[in-house]
Amino acid sequence: METKNHYLKSINQERRYRISLFDDLEDNAASYGYLTFQELSQTLTTYTETEMKGDVPLFNSTLFKNKSRALSNSISSDLIIFDLDGKHYSYTDEDLKSLLNEYKFIAWETFSSNIELEQQRWRIVFPLERSITPKEYNNLYLALIEKFKLDCDLATQQANAIFYLPNKEEGTSKQTLINDKKPNLNPDKYIKNKEIERHKELLNTDIRITELKGQDLATLCGFTVPALSKPSLSLIELNELTCHTGVGLALAKLIGLNVEKSQLSPDKLTSVALHSVMPWHESDRKPSTGLIIKSRGENQGRVLYRSFKDEDSENPIFDLHYIYACQQTGKKIPFDRWTPSTSIVWLVRALVAAKVIVLPDCIPLKSNKGLFGNLQKFYEQLFLLQRCRSVLSHYKDSEVAFSFSFAEIWCGLSRQTASKYFKALSSDGFIESLVVETARMKINGFYIRVKTDLITKSTMKPISTFCLNNSLNKKVGMECILDSNDQAYNNLFFDST
Repeated sequence: METKNHYLKSINQERRYRISLFDDLEDNAASYGYLTFQELSQTLTTYTETEMKGDVPLFNSTLFKNKSRALSNSISSDLIIFDLDGKHYSYTDEDLKSLLNEYKFIAWETFSSNIELEQQRWRIVFPLERSITPKEYNNLYLALIEKFKLDCDLATQQANAIFYLPNKEEGTSKQTLINDKKPNLNPDKYIKNKEIERHKELLNTDIRITELKGQDLATLCGFTVPALSKPSLSLIELNELTCHTGVGLALAKLIGLNVEKSQLSPDKLTSVALHSVMPWHESDRKPSTGLIIKSRGENQGRVLYRSFKDEDSENPIFDLHYIYACQQTGKKIPFDRWTPSTSIVWLVRALVAAKVIVLPDCIPLKSNKGLFGNLQKFYEQLFLLQRCRSVLSHYKDSEVAFSFSFAEIWCGLSRQTASKYFKALSSDGFIESLVVETARMKINGFYIRVKTDLITKSTMKPISTFCLNNSLNKKVGMECILDSNDQAYNNLFFDST
């Protein structure tokens, strides 16, 4: 008599891995397939030749519930995926073979990779020994970055991030790697019984935002977008800059809104309905938000975000840089924590990310090569804060106020962790610990010395003398000057951090 084991032996028992497919960035309902490693390798090393990288489907390996790609609906993943975006280091195929040889993996050049310019960019897929939860995915992602010292895009560190299938322009290099002789990566080797601090910089996982980096935003919807190199701004000038409609549209594009399809123009000051990009909203199939260009009252020309969601009915109007800050921290920032000084530095950070402001080049006197993992990321966040504040003439160059409660919003770390990291950096000489006296109290502060000793501020013309070249501003006769007695000034800006 034949037994069940006889039949099982006749069935292909090779491990299969889930692949979740999406038509485009707006598609939230995954279609699933299950592939052997050989089938997966063939799929992920076969290029489609296209003129634009958005002309192919996207994928990940996550199972979702409720037909929604929200992180909260993620259940498990069979693969872990990295984008080596070449910001600081360009990996060759030989680099990857040597670096990742311990485990089975598949790698291919992404659309923007350019071997001739030595700017190779790669997508790496590791098949896992077992499926992992969304929390395990995030922890494993950070652990592998630390192990291999990967220079990769942290915006895709969550299980619901999606990636384009292989595609490149005709005639470009299309290198691929398949390491099929090694074992699958065992996640328990890196995350079992470990608590890895969750680094929330660039936590928003909608890759529409990361795709915007490096694009030239000279004009948007007929409005010019200025680019200020190494500016030194007063608070009044900063407010005036945000009243430039082109600047507002650049911020709207930064947070992931489809500005080109908004139908905004100098003659149409309210957009058509757009899809929400707020991190506390469930992904919506129907548009639920819009953009407004102010034409009356204070701050004319400023672009604002309006939500039509019931949950935002009490406060439906949002500043664009507030939404950017929420995206970076991965959650809604309570309004009582959104102080004027917090708003100011996040506004500068958003303007830098949107390439409206170009920060001056500066290198710390003490190299941070001895730092790794989350401690290094914390140091980089402190340095970014110092550089953002250097744009404002309102602040002293030689001291940066930094409370540990603010660290939760700026760095995505708990007060206790921020305090521990701060003390470690100070004791090892990476930062100078200070006491900063604000208008209301004395709080912790720091300074990171740079090779020019102090961050040099270049001179610039007041923004009020700029040619705005903005027909809306001409139509309403706007000069965008904010008086120091103006209630908006008093509500938004005061001296503390």
